Amino acid sequence: CQQNSAAPSNPLELVTPWSTADVATLQFTQSTDTITVTHPSYMMREITRVAHDDWDIATVSLAPTIAAPAGLAAVAGTAGTLTFDYVVTCAKRDSFEESVASTSDSISCAAPTPEAPNALSWTSNSDAEEYYVYLDPFGNGVYGYIGTAKTNSFNDVGFAPDPTITPPILKTIFAGSGDYPRACTYWQQRLMFAGSN
Repeated sequence: CQQNSAAPSNPLELVTPWSTADVATLQFTQSTDTITVTHPSYMMREITRVAHDDWDIATVSLAPTIAAPAGLAAVAGTAGTLTFDYVVTCAKRDSFEESVASTSDSISCAAPTPEAPNALSWTSNSDAEEYYVYLDPFGNGVYGYIGTAKTNSFNDVGFAPDPTITPPILKTIFAGSGDYPRACTYWQQRLMFAGSN
């Protein structure tokens, strides 16, 4: 976005990806200083007013805005031959948006107990309000929720995983031209997309 300082009355110019022929078929919706624009041949874009003389255009990201916890390490409470595979996510402060899962850590041990828990730790995320711990005790890639931690550590004392509560999975929903949505709107404070070819 540029403005000619020698001629401040000149309008601001923002380069967009759409051709002149596409303009009539663009759909858009607005929330405060951001306009979301859709067209089935282009990845969704957001035009944002940062200041009266500073505007930005960027593709819409559908990934969580909080990074997954890093450095997950699990320590067995007691030696054994059972396999316990853990992942952790975190919830963003204020919005509680959940990250995708951390890299997993797998250990061999006996079933944990309150007296001999499996101890988990990870690197703190300064944007996190809390952390969610998931366990796959069967080696089938399905992680079930076992608990919440307010700090960067958690003791699994033998919690049974709940397979109905799993970590978010990041999916590529809009893969290319013709697959992008043609419509967008807000419904109950959530941005909605629809109408790909």
